[in-house]
Amino acid sequence: MKKLRKIKFIALLLITVMQFAFVPVQKAQAYSNPATVPLLSVSNFTALAASTITSPTGPTVLNNGDLGSNGVCTNFIAPCTGPINGTIVGGTIQLANTAATTGQTDATAAVTNANGRVADTTIASGLLNGLTLTQGVYDVPFAVTNLTGDLTLSGDANSVFIFRAASSLITASTSRVLLTGGVQACHVFWTVGSQATFDGTTQFVGTVFAQSSIVFTAGGATLAGRAIAQTAAITFRNTTVNNSTCAAASTTTAAPTFPNTGIAPDKKSDTLWNFILPTGIVVVLYVIYIVRKKRAM
Repeated sequence: MKKLRKIKFIALLLITVMQFAFVPVQKAQAYSNPATVPLLSVSNFTALAASTITSPTGPTVLNNGDLGSNGVCTNFIAPCTGPINGTIVGGTIQLANTAATTGQTDATAAVTNANGRVADTTIASGLLNGLTLTQGVYDVPFAVTNLTGDLTLSGDANSVFIFRAASSLITASTSRVLLTGGVQACHVFWTVGSQATFDGTTQFVGTVFAQSSIVFTAGGATLAGRAIAQTAAITFRNTTVNNSTCAAASTTTAAPTFPNTGIAPDKKSDTLWNFILPTGIVVVLYVIYIVRKKRAM
């Protein structure tokens, strides 16, 4: 009889452990990776303005792309006019020509594409400070200042981030956009309903499409991406813009497939939890068994 009861008890232990060990672990759901925004000829530009493009103070440096304007260009080399406060490295000037016009047409198409996506979430109060975000489409409501500290974008080389500011986009001096995990600036996009203003030494990332103007205020800001003003001017002040191009996609080996045991081999915390829970239950039940056995004696 005692032997039978012992067998039943061991069977109960095994059933209990199996029930808990095979319960899938609930994880926070990540947003699906959106398709990148097709830039077409916009990808050739470091800066493109509908009207004036200027740099009243320097040195402003535009790297790896063209400067384009469908209006007036000042403070850069000819055919721009005025004192030269800016240089273009790895690009040319497209002034009121077919390339500039096509660029604006393609910019309109790119904004239409980005704004036509379904938003994954809305940033509360339009404040980006201190956030760490993964791939997705984010709506950014109006705020007096959208970024005064750090915004971290986390993912991999294929992660795409689309931000849509309903009105203006404003950063404070020393604010930064940081990329982690291999995220590429070429996959970050901002559409702005009116003006984009970058103050002081802001370090910003992404292709910025502003419906009206783009203004760099106190000087010393950097932009890893592109500055595109769709209907108005761009004003640089001692600004560095690096046209963002995507690195070649790396070949990766698919991870091996494991049975759906609820244990995620790549997540130590999940593995630990799946081990501790059933083990703890076994220990508790075994203690109860020993106590009862002693009492029965």
